Amino acid sequence: LNDELRVNAGLTYGARSGFSPYAQSGLFQISTFTKSSTTKEAIDLALKTYARLWEKGIDQVTLDSAKAYVKGQFPPKYET
Repeated sequence: LNDELRVNAGLTYGARSGFSPYAQSGLFQISTFTKSSTTKEAIDLALKTYARLWEKGIDQVTLDSAKAYVKGQFPPKYET
């Protein structure tokens, strides 16, 4: 999502998504920020990106990149 909206399209400085689980169901959200004039384009591209994820899955390169990113988030939290 971040690559599509930020790196490839230049629509934002960052984009993320996540789940808020509840007992019976939960919420899924996408968050980013963009200029008012590119809001529709950013929303359309985010939805297109997630549709592609559901249709095609994740390729190995993207999965490896995501794993490396997540691993890299933990050490700074325990540095001090």
